[in-house]
Amino acid sequence: MKPLLSIITAAAAAIAALIRLSLGDDGFHWVDPDAASVPPPITPKLIERYAQAGVPDQVIADRFLVDVSLIQTEYADVLRSARAMRDIALRGCQLELARKLNGPMLVWLGKNELGQSNSRDDEEMKLPEIEGN
Repeated sequence: MKPLLSIITAAAAAIAALIRLSLGDDGFHWVDPDAASVPPPITPKLIERYAQAGVPDQVIADRFLVDVSLIQTEYADVLRSARAMRDIALRGCQLELARKLNGPMLVWLGKNELGQSNSRDDEEMKLPEIEGN
């Protein structure tokens, strides 16, 4: 088994890769201290970035000070596509980490982020059985 530090380092690198995917390289910042209390204009790009980062619909709506139904109806396709891209990126990170590490972190990510399980009820991709889990 690899030392815990190497597992944490690899997990942090995977999370950083997800954040880069979600936020892009154009200097997007989560919180502008000078404008944090003033909601920005709602744009599909901001909705997409928040959704790719895993932000729930209600929190996105709260950021823009609008009703959640507006976000869910007007931006349904943006939310759906962005969350699919997040899942694809997360699966890619799982595969990359699987090549470098043991399985517990990958199992946790799969179960908690992608809804994977050890049961074989349907045709979705399932996690392999791992001793000790």
